[in-house]
Amino acid sequence: MIPQHPILDKPAPSFGPPLYLSYGFFCDSISCDYKLLKIITLYDSSRCYSQVMVYSFGENCWTRIGDIPYMCLTPKAGKLVNGVIHWLAFNAKFTRVLVAFESATKTFSVVSLPEYFDNISVELTELAGCISLVRRDKMCEVWLLKNYDRKESWTWTKLFAINPPDSMYNFNPLYITSKGDLLVQICGKGLFLYNQERLRQIDIVEKHPAIAISNETEDRFWMWQLNYFDSLTGFEISDGEYKNSSGERSSPAHMKLRKDAGVLFSETQ
Repeated sequence: MIPQHPILDKPAPSFGPPLYLSYGFFCDSISCDYKLLKIITLYDSSRCYSQVMVYSFGENCWTRIGDIPYMCLTPKAGKLVNGVIHWLAFNAKFTRVLVAFESATKTFSVVSLPEYFDNISVELTELAGCISLVRRDKMCEVWLLKNYDRKESWTWTKLFAINPPDSMYNFNPLYITSKGDLLVQICGKGLFLYNQERLRQIDIVEKHPAIAISNETEDRFWMWQLNYFDSLTGFEISDGEYKNSSGERSSPAHMKLRKDAGVLFSETQ
């Protein structure tokens, strides 16, 4: 029997309305319990802080684990790498930092960002099993946090500096190949490989003709990249039924989700 997802109650912050809600999902290695961590950034003119709460799926309850002196102003899920959840945040001096929650010890730590990262567009992502930053200014820069297993030697390394053929805000790094090339998605244009010398477009339709979708009004197609995870939990769809693992039921909504799910790639040596 496939378990259904629970409906969680929303815990009320102890002070004022929340400005932003950030969150992260992890498995407690000690209790073998899945947990949801929520960071509630509050408005308080006297100090800079956020409340931190954890929901236990096993105990079906919320627990407040304390406050942190940072403001997470991005309402997105944190990036989980090596058992640590990461968010971009601001400290009391409004300097941008990387806040990390270690699920094993239930503690927070903070990592400084490279210089000149305060007043520009920065996106947090994951590449090659490491936390990565995409810096968008005059060019798109991709930075990697190396030596992750040794806190005392954490260092930021700039891997790529690219002048994209379109708006840099449509530039999304996806993957670093074994040869060190960077696979990127440029919205509306397709997939590209960058190898420090040039940006080369990949003809996905030629390699995978099944994804060429005809359109009566427009002679082009759009493509999105989505992360894929195996799951044994069923999620109801509002306008139809879901399909379980044995394939007994499906719906137009489910088929649409499968049709738009994206393209799978395998790297050959």
